[in-house]
Amino acid sequence: MKNIHLLSITSAVFLSLYTSYMIYLDKYHPILIVTWLSSVILILLPGIFSQKFPPSFRLRTFFVPIIIALIPPTILFLLFSPTRLHTDDTILAYVSSTTDFIKSNFFSGFPQDKTVLISQFPAPLYIIQKFFLSIFGHTIMGIKISNLPYSFLVSLFLYKISRELFSDSIAIISVLLYGLFFPSLYLETLGVPYISSIAVFTVFLYLSIRSIKAPRYTDFLRLGIVCGLCFLFYYSSYISIPLLFIVPLLTNSKSIQKKAVYLSLSLTGFITIILPFFTHAYKFENLFTSRTSQVALVGGSWSSHKDEKINLKERISLYVSNFKLSVKSLVQNNIGGAGGYNFGSLSFLNPTSLALSIIGGLIILIKSIKSPGYSIIILSMSLSFTTMALAISPPGFHRFHISYPLFALTMSAAFSLITKPRHLVIKMASIFIGALLIGRYSLENLSSFNRAARNEYNSQYVQLADIINNQYLGRHIHVASFPGFVFERVYFFKSSDKVLSIDTRYHDDYLNNFNRNEKYIYVMTMPEVFKEKFEQADQNGKYVNFSQDFGLFVN
Repeated sequence: MKNIHLLSITSAVFLSLYTSYMIYLDKYHPILIVTWLSSVILILLPGIFSQKFPPSFRLRTFFVPIIIALIPPTILFLLFSPTRLHTDDTILAYVSSTTDFIKSNFFSGFPQDKTVLISQFPAPLYIIQKFFLSIFGHTIMGIKISNLPYSFLVSLFLYKISRELFSDSIAIISVLLYGLFFPSLYLETLGVPYISSIAVFTVFLYLSIRSIKAPRYTDFLRLGIVCGLCFLFYYSSYISIPLLFIVPLLTNSKSIQKKAVYLSLSLTGFITIILPFFTHAYKFENLFTSRTSQVALVGGSWSSHKDEKINLKERISLYVSNFKLSVKSLVQNNIGGAGGYNFGSLSFLNPTSLALSIIGGLIILIKSIKSPGYSIIILSMSLSFTTMALAISPPGFHRFHISYPLFALTMSAAFSLITKPRHLVIKMASIFIGALLIGRYSLENLSSFNRAARNEYNSQYVQLADIINNQYLGRHIHVASFPGFVFERVYFFKSSDKVLSIDTRYHDDYLNNFNRNEKYIYVMTMPEVFKEKFEQADQNGKYVNFSQDFGLFVN
């Protein structure tokens, strides 16, 4: 490795260590963001300067992948609806839009106010979304569109992975199957940025396969860098860390020393990126394990077994039972779906997807015997599935989302059986069969998406916001519920400049300090309990029944 590269890496490590040391001493200052970003730039330089310049702009290797990678984002865009949301999407986007990440401790978890969201994520996830929202607009559709760059990135690197392992035609098919895969359509047409972790993990996977097939020092450094980035988005991409240790072992190098160097470079890249965040987590509050401590099957704060004393035998029995249930949820309806991501209570795979997954999985398994690059796909899917199987029931398909593009890759592998024939007649017949399979796959997956999403349109929160904007402008909006209730966050992306203010408090707080002299509208939860109390607070006010869950009180 060139001396200039060593100097760049050494400087990056030093800046990361300095940043971490200051955080450990509790001497945070915004300048530490600059020192960390400088370390990121410096650690990237060896990989950048090892690239060939000028880059190739050939049709096959540059333009075709970009065009193909635009298919899934286009499909998502066509299926977007401003009336369908989960509310996690608006909460995360609200945090992105309203937080000053320079004044706050950049290396801590966000949101820092836990009444806003029960889980915390690193600042880069929000800052990138903040940037996209500034371009696409602070609207519900803007939230959804802000995820499309990630969809493009996933599709582009899925294409690259498929081409590395199979061929150009399989690469095209894999991207098409990913763009039409029911679980992807369901989750990614919401505005929750889970897809950010899929994107960064897909890049990690591509570099892993490249590094196994043709190991280079700079590729292993980049592999570690991207592994570090996997920890700056959603939790599901944390499965990259065991793979980081496995990839050097799968290279064809017989030298243990060389494999040790590969691993050392990967760990250097990883630590440089993540050390300041890990330092803050170690010294103050560990955001990296917070979600696991909630959803763990045994010991999680949300687990039905959290207060039980469970011995080893019982623990193993619980894990085995949950693992079996998770497997069943892949092929049986009315099992999977959790946390508001219900997937219509449908199975993860429909018949065509299941058949293609089995055939493609066998092909990849056979190929992995001779070529270890394929085994990374199997390991990744296994690790991702395990994260779902070890979490509380019912099986949450959204916890398994890292595998969505890998399922598309696996299913596309089945088509390698019909893309090889060279005889014209057989080739034409193969194309016809392939087209029929893709057509059937498309119909089944689009049908599953429609069934799963049809009852999720016309969100009550969106309807409430529209009624206020159409009938009750020029007022103070008071949301009578509990601090952190989501409507205020949803309304942020539907708001009109003619609304005077909006706030959220407990019902009794409003009742004890009722202001009859202002123009108001109260959005009231539990109307059956509080309707009469608000009417007594202002006899000139009028109660408007909205639904079983919400009532309005206006003057």
